[in-house]
Amino acid sequence: MMKKIILFLFLIVSNCSYFDNTSKVVICPKLTSPKGTEEILLISKNNIKTYIGFRGIKSICYKMNNDDINMKLEVNLRAIRKNTQLDDYLPVTLALVSINDKGTESDRDEISFEFFLRSNRKLIERATLMEVIIPKKGQALLGIIKK
Repeated sequence: MMKKIILFLFLIVSNCSYFDNTSKVVICPKLTSPKGTEEILLISKNNIKTYIGFRGIKSICYKMNNDDINMKLEVNLRAIRKNTQLDDYLPVTLALVSINDKGTESDRDEISFEFFLRSNRKLIERATLMEVIIPKKGQALLGIIKK
């Protein structure tokens, strides 16, 4: 009997994080990409033009106490290249921006990294995590930035 009580208490204590009432999963606000930022040609470290674009986006949104929304994304990028003989690196910058209902920027998550392009591979994919806070009645913009 004592083992059952201890096990019961352990389960309650270990699951406390699941009862977090401060955030609620909600339908995500509108997410779009400005024209020309959803797929582009970038120059790799070896001066080779390489196509990069969005392969898929997974999102989850939480309503915050002040009616703002916390948007979390898993952004899957795909690089396609013609010259596959060398290992290469592709400098990539992604920007996730939230705007309010008047179009003013509210929050930004910008990530720059070097996408590794393995030799003998024409298609390469990478998933990246991003997050912004979106104001009430706002939306989010996601794009690949050419620098």
